[in-house]
Amino acid sequence: MARESLNARRSRAEPVTAEMEVMFIHIDHDALEKPIRLSTDPTDFITEDPLVFGTHSPWLQPEEGPAEPYLFMIADALMPRDKRGAVTELQLALLAVDQGIVELLLAIPPGTRARASLAVALLSDPGRLISEFRRLELSVATGNRTEIPLTLTGPDISAVPWPAGRQTKARFPGLFR
Repeated sequence: MARESLNARRSRAEPVTAEMEVMFIHIDHDALEKPIRLSTDPTDFITEDPLVFGTHSPWLQPEEGPAEPYLFMIADALMPRDKRGAVTELQLALLAVDQGIVELLLAIPPGTRARASLAVALLSDPGRLISEFRRLELSVATGNRTEIPLTLTGPDISAVPWPAGRQTKARFPGLFR
């Protein structure tokens, strides 16, 4: 499977600009004490000992208490292979920047799926999202201590009944005037 760094992909695909995109990942599971928040940009200095960088964003913050920062991670995107009938998925390989993040991800029991959300925003305004994907399921491969492969899958659109809404007079009265 082909592998490409998200930063390399961004620089190849976009014209030269002062705006940078940041990807936020929010991971939650019953086995976790609090959600894991990850970011692809090390803009903000979080702590000195240990040295931790991240990004502050109002996206999916707790209603009470202080806002939690999104911790910096280095991620590679694994390019998907087109397989007929396969579930659409996004595969990321997180390189271990912080051993604490690795421990949290490996704390998710094997065989269970965590809830995940993904968002992309501009670095100049991390509160204004360009795109957002919620209700994703995350499976964490065991990996090693330097790299953790993640697989994100969305809801199965083939399970949606078809036709979902019929164009009847009761549902679409504007069509029957």
